[in-house]
Amino acid sequence: MSSPFALLDRPTGEPALVDAGRGRIWTQDELAHAARSFAEALTTTRRELVFCLCGADVASVIGYLGAIHAGHAVALLDAAPEALEKGLSAIGRSYASSVKKGKLTEGEVQQYIPLLRDNWVIALRALTSLTQNAGAGDVPFFLMPNLGGNDTLRGYPSWRFRDRNRLLLSGEYRWTAGSFVDMALFLDAGQVASRASDFGLDRFKKTYGVGLMLHTMTSSLTRIDLARTPEGNSLVFSFSPRF
Repeated sequence: MSSPFALLDRPTGEPALVDAGRGRIWTQDELAHAARSFAEALTTTRRELVFCLCGADVASVIGYLGAIHAGHAVALLDAAPEALEKGLSAIGRSYASSVKKGKLTEGEVQQYIPLLRDNWVIALRALTSLTQNAGAGDVPFFLMPNLGGNDTLRGYPSWRFRDRNRLLLSGEYRWTAGSFVDMALFLDAGQVASRASDFGLDRFKKTYGVGLMLHTMTSSLTRIDLARTPEGNSLVFSFSPRF
C-alpha cells in the first residue's frame, strides 16, 4: 500500500480534495504545490514539533501536509473554541517562561532625523531577537523569532524566515505629499540564524519600495506599500504606522 503522502512527491491531475464551502475541487498538483510552498516557510536546521489546528477546511490540510513535508513532527490541536483557548494559554505560559528564564532577549531602537523641514524625515529602525543557550528547553518552533509580513521584511509572506535569532534593519525617507497624505521610500534588510555568530553581511534578505499613508489630523487610516523582493512585487496593507 502506498503512502498517503506520495502525492507530495508524485502528484497528478487527479482530484485530491473537495472544498464544499467554496465549491472547488483541488487536484493533487494544486494541493502538492500549496503544501510545498508552506513547507518552505517551515524549513529549519532541525526537526521540530509543529502545532496544527484541525478544522474542517483546506487550510488545515495544507498546514498538516506542509509540516510533514518539511520533516517536522505534528501535534494536532482541536480548533473548537474551548479547546483552542486552553492550548493557546499553555503556549503563552511557555513563551513567558522562556522570556523569564532569559532564553529570549529582544531589543528595538528607532531614530527619526528631520531634514531641513519638519515634514521631511529619515526614519531608522533596528530590531534584534536573540536566543541564549540553544538546546534543551529551547524556544519552541512556533515561538521562534521570524521575519516577513507587513511589519518586518515587507514584501515577503508572514513568517517567511524563522530561526532562533533575527536581525532587522529598516530605513525610510518620509515626506508630506498633501494635507492627509504622506509618502515614503523604504529599504528593509533582515536575516535569521540558528546562532548569533552566524549573522553576516552576505546573508541579508533585502526588500525596497514606496509607501502611501492616508491619515486624519489625529490618527492614521491606512498605509499601502509596494514592495520589491527577488521573488517579485507585493502590495502590503496596514492600518497602523510601520514604526
